[in-house]
Amino acid sequence: MRAHAATAADLAPGDHVCWRFGDDDSRRDALAGYIDGARRDNHKVLHYRAEADEPDVPEFDGFVTQAVDVTGPFDPDAWIAMLGEVLGQARAEGFDGVRFAGEMTWSRGYLTDDRLVAYERQVNAFYAHSGAIGLCLYDTRRFEPRVLAEIERVHPDTASADGHGDAPLGRLAVTGAPVGVRLTGEFDASNGGCLEPVLADLIPHAGGHPLVVDVAALRFADLTAVTALLRAARTIPGGLRILGAEPSFERIVRLCGPAPVVFA
Repeated sequence: MRAHAATAADLAPGDHVCWRFGDDDSRRDALAGYIDGARRDNHKVLHYRAEADEPDVPEFDGFVTQAVDVTGPFDPDAWIAMLGEVLGQARAEGFDGVRFAGEMTWSRGYLTDDRLVAYERQVNAFYAHSGAIGLCLYDTRRFEPRVLAEIERVHPDTASADGHGDAPLGRLAVTGAPVGVRLTGEFDASNGGCLEPVLADLIPHAGGHPLVVDVAALRFADLTAVTALLRAARTIPGGLRILGAEPSFERIVRLCGPAPVVFA
């Protein structure tokens, strides 16, 4: 794990973090820090939980908690559309942003492990586009290590109270002119699974032009992350245009090709 619980207050728009905890105090501390950041930044907090979970957090006027009650099969597209509606409503109410917090034990009643991983992978595009912040709270007592490992891989960052560091490992932001993404920090086997769904979601917005990937602020990318970018490039009309690449990064991409990638 890579980030201390105090960083829950300092997450930035677009962050989507898997937060692992193994005891109730750690969970409470992370959520309290998240609320502290919302209070400071004039953000609304939407807290989704299982019926049996208690909020158990400091009072805050912008905090709304509700139990998840899905009627029929869980529909990821409908759920993500609902998050977008909530975001729009919060902004209309005068908030400068929205922080979503999900106590992911609610998913045990609605999703298989594979569908949960697929949902977490898909929702990256929502956070990258919308500028909302997502904190997914995973109780290590309720999820198998194998499942948690897959869940971590599709989040840009994973954190826990017993970790260290002061910023998310990776940050992924959508850019509008030109259409593409800006990568910050590090992307490797632990979080590289978040890249492809965000790029795929941008294809309709690119008008057949290459998607731009700005890597000027990328500190590190391993073969897993580079391979994910190349797989995406092969599915995108026009391929990828990569900006700000260090010579070592460009060399690795070329060695892993062929793929429709140009450097600028």
